[in-house]
Amino acid sequence: MKQIKKCQSANGLRGILISANGETAFRVYTSEDKSQFTDYSLAHSDLEVLIQDEDAFVYEYDGDRDQAIDHSPQTLGLPDVTL
Repeated sequence: MKQIKKCQSANGLRGILISANGETAFRVYTSEDKSQFTDYSLAHSDLEVLIQDEDAFVYEYDGDRDQAIDHSPQTLGLPDVTL
């Protein structure tokens, strides 16, 4: 088991979910210009998330395909099918 160096509450921590190399992480920028950041792996089993991104859209598909959250149809160059 890893030795804990520091521990503090994450309640109220602002960051973004990123996906890279098949892994999802929570990125927290530590500078205004976003040149410095810390990526945290997600180990919490039921972490509450509030999406605050006007370009985030929920996609529901027919059949067995997974549902998804992605960029807006406009950003992706797709026809607008929003209801």
